[in-house]
Amino acid sequence: MLIDAVCRKLRTAEFSEQFRAQLNMAIRLAPQAVKVQATELLGAKKPFVRRYAQWTLTRTSRIEAHATPSEEGVHLSSYLSVSLPHRPT
Repeated sequence: MLIDAVCRKLRTAEFSEQFRAQLNMAIRLAPQAVKVQATELLGAKKPFVRRYAQWTLTRTSRIEAHATPSEEGVHLSSYLSVSLPHRPT
């Protein structure tokens, strides 16, 4: 699962320059799952992992504060930067 892969990258500190975008997407798709992982990582040995964990918790709090009661999450299509052409059937 995508969320598990992103959380595993955070937990193992094996990520690259695009990681923040991946993490942000995971937060929008499953804020609670990511929040649980980030909370556990506040005590990580590596300072940059702790910083990402703190950033994640701040971001999840903002997302939760702005979510409407009927909002379950964000569709993956909202992350696409291009419009897909309509294909006639």
